[in-house]
Amino acid sequence: MPRLKKPPIAVSSLIRAFIAESRLLEQVVQVLVETRLEEYPRVWTVIDAPAFEFAYREPIFEAQLRASEACPDTWVEFRLVNLNELTQPSDTVLPAGAVAVYQR
Repeated sequence: MPRLKKPPIAVSSLIRAFIAESRLLEQVVQVLVETRLEEYPRVWTVIDAPAFEFAYREPIFEAQLRASEACPDTWVEFRLVNLNELTQPSDTVLPAGAVAVYQR
């Protein structure tokens, strides 16, 4: 997997704030960062939870919101992937150029 460019400091701060909370959630198995030219970085959260159960997603959405509020002038796109909802292998869904910044 190719390494991505180091994100700007403000983006790194937002990502650290998000990881500080999301790593405490049992369903979070991985957080990836994808940096793309001319677009905002994407933060991919991979969870292992019962399929289509909002109760497992809600704390992640709240952590995303708090991280965004802590860094109001920083923009990222959040994505959430539940391994139990996939109909194809995760390596075909997750971006090949992303870097794991947290792994359980």
